[in-house]
Amino acid sequence: MKRAICFIWGILLSTQSYAVILTGESLADYPEAVCNSGSPAGVYVKWNNPAKIALLFDGGDAARSAIGYRNRSESLKESRLHDMKETTREMTFIYDELDQSGYSIINVPYCSSDIYMGDHEHEIRNKSVPFRGSKILSAIMQKYGAQFDAADILLVGGFSAGTIATSYLMPVIEKTKAKKKRYVLDSFWMDEQELEARASLSSSATTKFIHKSLPEGCENFLDCYPSDKRLSDLEVTDAFIVWNRGDLYRLSRDDDSHKQLMDKTFAIVSGGIALGRGYAVKGVSGDHVILNAPAYEQAVNGTTIASVFKQWLNEGESHFVTDNSPEYKGIPITERLSFKEGKAGFNKKALPTAILLGDLDCDGNDTLQKRVTSSGYNFVSIDHCKGRTRKGDSLNRIKQATSAVLPEDQIIDAFDAISWINRQDWHEGPVVLIGQAMGGAAINYLAYGRTRDRILERSSISSEAMSFVSGLVSYYPFCAVGRMPPAADVPYLSFIAGNDDLDQGMNGCNVIADKKAGEMQIKYIPDAPHGFDKEAYAGNKMRTGMTKGNARYKIAYDSKSEKMASKELKAFLSGMR
Repeated sequence: MKRAICFIWGILLSTQSYAVILTGESLADYPEAVCNSGSPAGVYVKWNNPAKIALLFDGGDAARSAIGYRNRSESLKESRLHDMKETTREMTFIYDELDQSGYSIINVPYCSSDIYMGDHEHEIRNKSVPFRGSKILSAIMQKYGAQFDAADILLVGGFSAGTIATSYLMPVIEKTKAKKKRYVLDSFWMDEQELEARASLSSSATTKFIHKSLPEGCENFLDCYPSDKRLSDLEVTDAFIVWNRGDLYRLSRDDDSHKQLMDKTFAIVSGGIALGRGYAVKGVSGDHVILNAPAYEQAVNGTTIASVFKQWLNEGESHFVTDNSPEYKGIPITERLSFKEGKAGFNKKALPTAILLGDLDCDGNDTLQKRVTSSGYNFVSIDHCKGRTRKGDSLNRIKQATSAVLPEDQIIDAFDAISWINRQDWHEGPVVLIGQAMGGAAINYLAYGRTRDRILERSSISSEAMSFVSGLVSYYPFCAVGRMPPAADVPYLSFIAGNDDLDQGMNGCNVIADKKAGEMQIKYIPDAPHGFDKEAYAGNKMRTGMTKGNARYKIAYDSKSEKMASKELKAFLSGMR
């Protein structure tokens, strides 16, 4: 199959999309096809040419826990038709394209929170909640099976979770009598790296919650996710795939390898788009899902997304691949980190790993390194400053340091490091993130679901990536930047320095006693100054200066406080093992 690459130079303005009006049709005749609310699911339909039918599944992430389910939007748990009383639905972008091309359209709202694969219940707040995504798919195939069999072209596609629905349903679609079957897989593609990363989550609580039950043929849930193997096993080549390097749901983040893998995929399938990191993709969060968003009409390097898809829709091959944006200043994680192996006395072949999100000096912490490695953990320290700010600036940079290295930068580095660590033979078991100062502020964000989801989304990182993290630790966090969370849903140990002029003086942490509540442990060390655990600040190496608020601060090592904290840290790390 000859690969066609679509390049159109210059400024392109696509025709504005207009809303397509679809009418609701109930699945009430199929008693098991219900939303989380228990109400019958529904679909939205516009019948045009019966010889061309497009079946498209909405996305909307998944419920990864009981807490996660409760925090989901009601629109993702209720029936739009029966609960929300939406008798019609307006859709645009790819829907407008399909409508203008004469396709009859069936849109499936997502209301089961289970990536369309479930057939089970969860007890949530003393109520049995149904997760019946697979039954909804089965009902659709029964209701519209005759129309599908009679079609010349049956196009089945989805966005995010809807992409997984499309892949799971492929064997059933392939058995229909439609003359031609085509597929659209917008985001959530499983390249080889991604499959490996997600396989490591197969025993996680998150995975067990989502996939409490699995449909026949999907006993290994990843076998039914969209991938080269899935398409090859079903002999599918007529597919349009979207999988960007900056996609927030990518757990594997090796850009160079990812581009090579997508080139390999696009040599087999008939169409697709893969954008590098750094493009400001309109109307989407974290470059995730672009065909049903304003990004559909966007020009990238002179080529509109719409033109690439339209060419494929009209039976031609069409691929569009870019390198990272010229404005993207990302530095590979391998150039940011340093590694120290855990000490003897533990299994040397595979050890758990602690990752340090450092302070604004970005100079690591030799003292902490010794404590962590002696506890049988590998230790990874990240240089957050490289490419963002310079080491060795004047002390006065503390006054404006928050504009140099942000918690978001540190979080991106941390999860890039996790992706790299997961591919190393020397790592096995838990990952613990340790943050100091500004790194501690980043840890505060990650400890609490409401702030975590917001910051991860803003950083183009999937919330699923937290499944790799077993514990969190912070030292003298900049609570004025990232507030101490009211609770934690990840085991969290925080050391608050009682003599921290740099933070307490800014009315940040406001913690003056030990506290233990659920997953959170706060250790208050009354006489500890900011930086108390870093021997690099001992004696005449102590630092002083003025904060932005013109308050005097001190950064100094305190051996008594450090030993006290180290005892607590060792116990915490031991518990994580």
